[in-house]
Amino acid sequence: MKVGILTYHDINNFGAQLQAASVQRFLASSGVDAELIDFRPWRHEVRRNMTLLRALARMDFRRFGRELSRNQSFRSSIAEMAALSKRQAFLSRSVSEISKDYQVLVCGSDELWNFGNYLGYMAPYILDFPVRPGVVKISYAASMGSYGPSGDMSGKMKSALSGFSRILVRDPTTETFVRDLGLDATRVVDPTFLTDLGAIVPDIGDFMMISGGMKHAQVEQALAAALQLKLRPISVGVAYPGHEDIHVKATPREWIGYVKAATCHVTSLFHGAALSLKYETPFSVFLTPGKEQKILSLLDWMSEGGRVVTADADAATIALVASTPLSPQLGAIRDQRVAASQDAFMAALTGA
Repeated sequence: MKVGILTYHDINNFGAQLQAASVQRFLASSGVDAELIDFRPWRHEVRRNMTLLRALARMDFRRFGRELSRNQSFRSSIAEMAALSKRQAFLSRSVSEISKDYQVLVCGSDELWNFGNYLGYMAPYILDFPVRPGVVKISYAASMGSYGPSGDMSGKMKSALSGFSRILVRDPTTETFVRDLGLDATRVVDPTFLTDLGAIVPDIGDFMMISGGMKHAQVEQALAAALQLKLRPISVGVAYPGHEDIHVKATPREWIGYVKAATCHVTSLFHGAALSLKYETPFSVFLTPGKEQKILSLLDWMSEGGRVVTADADAATIALVASTPLSPQLGAIRDQRVAASQDAFMAALTGA
């Protein structure tokens, strides 16, 4: 049995690459011949390369170098973390031909079914293309995020999903949507919980990790919280304006190493929260507009709802929440959900 996986993988985003690699690596560690189908939508390639073109147009060669290096670093990272198909596709219609190499197709995870973004309806991400008879279609931890499809789009999605043998989703909103279509769905954990990608852990003593996009006021309050806790602040992956001195560059495996090693973590990211739960690093997460549903549902599912702080939280609140130890019950709750998700995924593959 050979499995082809379609998801966001070649993207300059820690969470996206980590979830993609985790799906492939979990299956490989379970003895399954699996690889990421190297589908890179042309719209995404154009958008990513526009930063290079804008830098050249402004003759900003320093920025051009930074962006080029960033693109190359992320491309190298996914190739190092996960097995990729030898064939590449940039157009949706090309994926159908590549899919002939596989007996099972998996889409997920991440917000693959959020068709309200700049990519629009992407048929490969919901496996909406012809396949050979007998090819099995399943999803793992797919999500539609905060997207609310129209009636016509709902019908289109139902038509595609009706061809799936199992639909495993990441959040209750997507689960409810699928069930309202008259189809069955099972909630599972984000794939970053499923396997170990080999975190590269820094040896730098006690520190507060700060991650994700934040407004200037949020950064200032996070830094003030670090001062209150007498911790060195380190921003990993994001150079906040005016605070470039605390920024460190990182690969995805280094990024999770910082999460694992941090004394505490202040983040605005879904995967910042997810990996803090995985490694049991105390944390606070800003309730970021547009990400509320997926962050809250994750925390509630793991019985850690108290980790949320409002977007305008002050330093004292951030420090209190981020430094509070995680619940003693977290390990048991998380491990039970992970085991159930692993079983559901393998059962979907084998038809059990």
